This record gives sequence, C-alpha cells and structure tokens, in this order.
Amino acid sequence: MKTFNFLLLVFIISASGCKNRPAKEVHTADNINTPTEHAVETGKTIMEEASLFDRQWLLLEIDNLDAEITKEIWIRFDSGGEGRFQGFSSCNSFFGNYELDGSILKMSDIASTKKMCLDINLEDLFYKNLANTIRFELPENRLILIDHQGDRMVFTETEIGNNRL
Repeated sequence: MKTFNFLLLVFIISASGCKNRPAKEVHTADNINTPTEHAVETGKTIMEEASLFDRQWLLLEIDNLDAEITKEIWIRFDSGGEGRFQGFSSCNSFFGNYELDGSILKMSDIASTKKMCLDINLEDLFYKNLANTIRFELPENRLILIDHQGDRMVFTETEIGNNRL
C-alpha cells in the first residue's frame, strides 16, 4: 500500500508540472531579425531596406542650422543584427545603438570621444538631432533622418575609407 501511495504521489506531482506555460522570449542570434527578414516583414524590398546599412552617409544639411555645413560629418549603420552605428562628427568619433521598425528609427546610448575642438556648436546640434531622430527616408541615394518636430538631417552616400573614425 505504501508503494501504491508513493507512486500515486509521484504521478500527481509529475502531472501538475505539465501545465502549458508561455515560453519566455529569449533573444539569441537565431531570433534577431536580419535586414532581409526585417525587409520582408515591413513590406519593403530588400534593396530598399538594405540600402541604409553598411554605407557611409555624409551630412549635407540640417534644417535648423543657419550656416552651411563645411565640416566632415558622417554616420554608418551596421547590418550585423546588433543595431550599432558609428561615425565622425567633424572633431570626434561617435557611436551608439539603433532600433529599426520599418521607417521608424530610434537612436540610443550615443557616446563620443571628447577631443578639444575650437567650434563644437555644429557637433552639439548634430548629436541633439541624432538623439531626437524618430524616422528615416531613403529617396534617390539620400538618407534623411527626421526628428519629432519634423526637422531633417540630409545625408548623401560617400565612399567608405575616405573618412576616418
């Protein structure tokens, strides 16, 4: 009888552990969307989506800047699935993270080197606009980053390797 009660107890304990529980979402390299998968999900062609990545974008204009841009400022979005970007802002190198959902683009954890520069007003404005970016557009070999107020930063593609990091 003791053996029967023991087996019954083991069965009840085992059966109670078999409830359907939602699986925890685990972020691994296997379930992070690649640019191609993201393009399929968002309905964009792979070329439209991929053209943002692994290209060096040179800043041409900033909407809320009254002067002409005469300094070298560029950004590059890596496609490796880690959501990283990097660039050069006329005096300092910078880097950070991005999140992409269709044309929605959010930048975070922006950091830069801290070299002593004569005029950092342009850099400060660039970093502010970068941090406030909420979406992007890719018309005719241009990258346009747009903030929550509609202010734009317009870039053109440039050769990787011409500029330093």
